[in-house]
Amino acid sequence: MTLHDRFIRKRVEDVRIASIRYLGDLTEVPARFAELRKTVEPYIAGDALRLVHWTLPMGKSDIEVAYPVSQDVNVGPVKTRILAASEIISVHHEGPLAPPEAENSLNKTARPLYTYAVEHGYLIAEGPFRLIYLESGDELKQVTEEHKIELQVPLFLTEWLGYLAKGLKEEAGDKAQECVMAGSDAILEETEISKRVAWMKEAMERLDDAVPDPAARCRIVSGCAHRFPEVLIDEMRRAYQEAGSIDELLASMGRDRPKDGLPGPDYPKRVGNTIYEAKLPRDPKGYKNAKNDLDRRISYCYCPTLRTAMRAGEAISTTFCNCGAGWFLQKWEGILGKPVKVELIRSVLKGDDLCEVAVHLPPEVM
Repeated sequence: MTLHDRFIRKRVEDVRIASIRYLGDLTEVPARFAELRKTVEPYIAGDALRLVHWTLPMGKSDIEVAYPVSQDVNVGPVKTRILAASEIISVHHEGPLAPPEAENSLNKTARPLYTYAVEHGYLIAEGPFRLIYLESGDELKQVTEEHKIELQVPLFLTEWLGYLAKGLKEEAGDKAQECVMAGSDAILEETEISKRVAWMKEAMERLDDAVPDPAARCRIVSGCAHRFPEVLIDEMRRAYQEAGSIDELLASMGRDRPKDGLPGPDYPKRVGNTIYEAKLPRDPKGYKNAKNDLDRRISYCYCPTLRTAMRAGEAISTTFCNCGAGWFLQKWEGILGKPVKVELIRSVLKGDDLCEVAVHLPPEVM
């Protein structure tokens, strides 16, 4: 069996779970599971699982410990919900879960999985990542002990296409939706990346023709962005409330941004009622050491479809880059609790050295 034979792509269906969600440390996991199990044990209907929604810079994680259950249980911190179906890529792991540097740790199992996903052009979702405990009682062990788990990493392409179809219907109607989405039923997570590039190129051309208003196209495609983690929104909203002004918040964000020669060290910045944002490169080392402009732009870009297109010399409409603008739309609407407008200013797809987005704030914010 080769290393890549370990990785399985599959669909996991909806499941009802009872869970406790908290912001804290991995070492708390066994105690949280013990607390949860006391409440839901008569109704447990499957393997224990842990969801990692996001990890914050200070080392804390947004963690949810859960059991599939046969009926709703809502007592104190225990809440029942439906964990939505998802396309995933998975790998089995035997060994400790932490610390990351430990021999045979989960981190060392996960790293080749992510490399494999990047090589095959999979579009990975922001989360939540699922850890399924395959041995009863393993969820109650300390993270440094031996575990048998399945790591499930969610994929995003099917969800992305759903968001695109929804945005088209809302902004342009059924006819435009049918036109632009033609052939999308054949674009699956396992579809060869070159075929995904070909379909996306044609779909963006159809979108440009079917929806002549650039602002409407932006609204459609920005709605397809990865979902911005709620825990990060909460942190930034609190920081904004404590700072008392947009400029203080931007200064704080700027202090946290690396200054080691990467593009856009002066972001985020405000000019009037507009904030200008730019992501850091996906591959900072590759960006800094790139031997030519094309390699530099590919190292910057987060989208596997666009990276493949740039390598192949395929010209895709920059309408597609409004997807990245949607990340900042979610961020600022979450912080302010008010609608904002986004506009794509620069893009590596157009030959620029970074992707710059303008976030236009409502007048009352300033």
